[in-house]
This record gives sequence, C-alpha cells and structure tokens, in this order.
Amino acid sequence: MFSFIVSWSIDTCVQNCGLGGFIEIEMTILDIVGSGFRKCGLQLVLFFYIAGLTMQFPIWQNMIINRLCLERYRTDVCDNLSENPEAESDVQMVSSRLLTLQSIFTDIPGAIAALLLGALSDTIGRKRVLMFPCCGSLLVSLFLVVQSIVPVVSLPLVIMSCFIFGVGGGIQTFMTTAVNIITDNTPVEKRAVRISRIMPFFGLGMIVGMLSSGILPQFLSITQVYLLFAASQFFVVAIVYLFIDETLPKDEAASSNDGVVKEIKDRKNSRLGVVMDSIELVWSSLTSGIQVLTSKENRQFRTVLIVVLVTGMIGNASSMVEFNLLLLYTKRAPFAWSPKLYGIFSAFKSLMGIIGQAVGTGVVLGLLGERSLKKDFRLLQYGSISAILVCLFTAYATSTKLLMFAAIFVLIGAPSKSANGSIVSRLVSPSKKGAFMALGSFLNTLTTPILGGIYNGIYASSVDTRPGLVFVIMAVVHAFAFFAVRYALTKTPDSNSIGEKTN
Repeated sequence: MFSFIVSWSIDTCVQNCGLGGFIEIEMTILDIVGSGFRKCGLQLVLFFYIAGLTMQFPIWQNMIINRLCLERYRTDVCDNLSENPEAESDVQMVSSRLLTLQSIFTDIPGAIAALLLGALSDTIGRKRVLMFPCCGSLLVSLFLVVQSIVPVVSLPLVIMSCFIFGVGGGIQTFMTTAVNIITDNTPVEKRAVRISRIMPFFGLGMIVGMLSSGILPQFLSITQVYLLFAASQFFVVAIVYLFIDETLPKDEAASSNDGVVKEIKDRKNSRLGVVMDSIELVWSSLTSGIQVLTSKENRQFRTVLIVVLVTGMIGNASSMVEFNLLLLYTKRAPFAWSPKLYGIFSAFKSLMGIIGQAVGTGVVLGLLGERSLKKDFRLLQYGSISAILVCLFTAYATSTKLLMFAAIFVLIGAPSKSANGSIVSRLVSPSKKGAFMALGSFLNTLTTPILGGIYNGIYASSVDTRPGLVFVIMAVVHAFAFFAVRYALTKTPDSNSIGEKTN
C-alpha cells in the first residue's frame, strides 16, 4: 500500500509564556482530498448528477425525433424537417406521445419509490436513500449507451430505462433527500440561506449539462456522450458512498415508520414474502405522510400544509413537462433552433435561476425583513408569478430574442426554491419530516404523468394551428397556484415565533 506524506515543520515560539515549540504535522494527501470531498461532497453530487442528466436528455430527445422521422420519411426530408411542415407536425405528434409514455413509466413507479424511500430516510438514514436515485441514474446511462448503438427506437429499452430511473426515486427523491441532509444539520434560521448557497450547484450543473448537450455532439458520437454520462454518474455514486456522512432526524428514535420496519425485519420467514412486505411499508409511508395533515398537532396548519403540497405538485409537474415540450416547440418556425442554440437557451435560463437563488434570496429576505412563515409564503407567490410570466412570454414569443427575454423572469421566482423546505421544517417535526416530504414527492411525481398527458395531448392536437396554446394553459394553472398561496397567507399567523419543530 502506497501512501504519500506531506510534511510541514512549523517553528512556533509562544513568547508570552516563555515557551518554544517545534510542531511537526504530517498529513496524507488522501486525508486532504477526503477532507475536501467531505466538505464539498454534496455540492459535487448535486452538480454532476444534474449535469449528466440534463446533458443526456436533449440529446436523447433529438435522437428519438430523428429516428422516428427516419422510420417514416426519407433522409432528405428528415435533414430539412422545418421545410416539410406536414412531416414536421406528424413527427412532433408521435414524439409528444412517446414523451407521454416515457413519463408514465418513469413517474408512476417514481411516485411509489419516492413515497417509500422518503419515509424510510427517517429510519435508515438520508445517505442510504440518496444512493437509490444515484444508482438508478447510473443504470439508465448504461441503457442509453445500448440504445445509442441500436439503429432504431427500441420501445423495450425506452420503457426499461424509464422504469429503472423511476424505481430509483428519480430527481424528486434525489432533491428531497439532499434538502433533508442540509436541514438536518442546519439551524432553522439559517436553512433558507444555506439551501440557497448549496442549491446553485444544482443550477450550475444544469448550465454545464445544457451547454454540453449542444456542443459535445459536434465532436463526439452519441455513444461517446452517453459514456461520459455514465462516467459522471459513477463519480456521483462513489462520492455519496465514500464521503457523504449519514444523517438522521434529531429524534430519530421516534420515527413514524420504526415499528413497521422492525416488524418486517423480524418477519423474514413470513409467508407474506417480500412483495407483501414492500406493499405494507409503502402503505405505512403513505399513511404516515397523511397523518401529518390529520394530526391534532398540525390542525391549525392543515390548510397551509395542503397548499404547500398543491403548489409543489403544480410547480414541479409543469416545469418537467415544459422542459419536454420546449425542445419540440423551438424546433418549429419561427424559431427552428439547433441543438446548440437550445442548449444555450437552457443554460441561460438556468443561469438566471442560479443568480436569483444565490443573490436574490438574500436581497428579497433583506427587503421583507426578519424571516417568518408568512414571508416564506410570499416567496412562493413570487415563484408562481415568475412561472406565469415565463409561460405567457413563451406562448406569444415571435422571435428567438423574445423567447430569450422570457428566461429573465426566472430571476423573480428563483428565491422561492428555498421556501418549501423552510415552511415544512417550521411546521413538521423532524421525525415526520421525511414522511411528509415523501408524500409531497409522491404527489409531485404522480402529478407529472397526469399533467404531462394533458399538456402533451393539447400540444399534439394544436401543433398545426396554435402550438403556443399549451403554454397559455400552463400559465392559467400557475395562476391557480398563486391564488392558493394567497389564500394560505390569510391562514398564516403574523407572528415570527414559529420556529423549528424539535419533537
């Protein structure tokens, strides 16, 4: 075994004590690297996880669109699809339906996995749960390498890769667990600020991923790009396994699922088997999240917590579907964007989110004054306003410049990203926080294929006449979320005394 020793000799004289000392400090390079990874491990995981996912997705969409086109039309038609409106509409309609299918096989198992894993994180620890979506993404990357080699769209491969990503918990479980890791180790009054400082690495990963999706295919084959994706996810798994410390809620002994988990462990030879045990645990996780809403302890905040769930469902599902549809939308006139231009736009949009979250959160909180539950809800309102403006500008934009301008409105809503976690930590005890956030992830993920099916259906039916209609409808849905938050504000006390739940 080889070790590298870095030695420093420090000659220290403590004059006020009349003492002299010679201190020799030895530290291995491995210790230095390990210390660095432990301090910045979560930031690196956030960056590389989302960078890999966002890099591969537009490439995947473009590959699917091109191969679906070649299955139906000649090469010269597919190479100039924007000049063949009939073929373009047909390919976009088929692609939109395939996106709906992807969403179903990703989000429905993802909803169940998010519910199960989120609640389990209160008992088995956050790190173990974080490994699930990271390993799922690694397996998906290997499936994509195989799909890139196959010359046609293989529906079994598409379904299997989506299912694996969903079973791993997907982005919802990944983000929820990452936020739980942060809040478990941060005082309540500093949580929003710390989240706003760490989460920009997620946005930075999106920028790098989107830029890479437009640039790398010009120099590398699709298979080589997917191999890079696989390498990034392997790195993420390694960092989580080796350097992320395990965390549990402060009163983990009282975790809401302890009894069920112990009963299942003690029942290894039960006739129910693994399937029934899993069903029981999922049901327990679901009821644990619902019990947070129905408990006497949270009766006065029941409406507030329901609004948090509803706005999360609308915001997350709409943003995921918008991401899918925007690539199809910008391939049409008057935009006719190349993958490179789409990558630049997405990176610019993510940059606005990073600036808004890293800088805007502090500015907005400074203007609003001392942090309180009511002011957290005002941040959620800003998020809804931002989403409405982005959707309307996208729907009515008549040029690339106007569509780029729409991305600036992301600045307004970025500070709202820290509000949900702060609200939940104020109202829900640590032992039940994982179960409640798992319920939120379950509902968010389950809403995505439902809204996705509706939005994709609207786009497919109106793509010939009014392709921007779907974004107008998205704005209306965000307006509903805005008024729901406005209603919650009337039910929220003015006092700033609501602090962290500790039991």
